[in-house]
Amino acid sequence: SDLYEDFGSQIIVLTNPVTDGLLSLDLGNLVYDELSLDVYTVEGKRLMSSSQISDHSISVRFTVPVSGIYLVQLRIDHLDFTKKILVMRNQ
Repeated sequence: SDLYEDFGSQIIVLTNPVTDGLLSLDLGNLVYDELSLDVYTVEGKRLMSSSQISDHSISVRFTVPVSGIYLVQLRIDHLDFTKKILVMRNQ
């Protein structure tokens, strides 16, 4: 739908690749009532499900076992959006 595409186009990952475990998302001018965020491995294992939401940005700190591709799932007012992120662990 047009609404879905409009929402999806406004969600921007600000830190890519994520190197220090801090993921920031910019939600542009989205207006919403409810938002949840989950981080998954590509195999589908949920690593975390919490967020600190302020205005139109979200910052989440998480640790991952290894560097690689992870999936961030946002649920905004019953619409689901998935973004791939690259996490590079500092050695």
